[in-house]
Amino acid sequence: MRGPLSWVWEEKLKDRKEDPTPVTKLSSYSKKSLQVHGTGVSMSIGNIIPFPTKKLSKIKDISREAKVRLAFLEFAQNHPVSVTCRRFGISRSTYYRWKKRFNPYNLGSLENESRRPKHVRKPSWSVGLVERIRELRKKYPRWRKAKLAVLIKGRRV
Repeated sequence: MRGPLSWVWEEKLKDRKEDPTPVTKLSSYSKKSLQVHGTGVSMSIGNIIPFPTKKLSKIKDISREAKVRLAFLEFAQNHPVSVTCRRFGISRSTYYRWKKRFNPYNLGSLENESRRPKHVRKPSWSVGLVERIRELRKKYPRWRKAKLAVLIKGRRV
């Protein structure tokens, strides 16, 4: 069955020339379950992507990782989550994190976000104070921060 995102895998195959399904080790129970039940029961509760993705002009602007995330979200529309996770080699928590983050009207929502903390402390020292401490450390290498703090506050040195 060719879905609207089969071109993502075609692009991947052009580059890698190998099976698009990631190889993961399955337990014997999982193997038997897949043999008996196939890939699972098709079940869809509404559409996660409200329009055909081939027609999107922004599809070229997203990264390769975002295209793969879009592919597994589309695959999950017709397959159970456990089968989707097995096929793409991801954990359920990863699947649900990307499903929660996904905005069908903004494919940029599938891109990696910055890992930088949202609140970063600003330096409370001035450049002049830092230079003064460096000078004192060179001049008096055995003095530690407690003595230097007293001397700088009192401006004795």
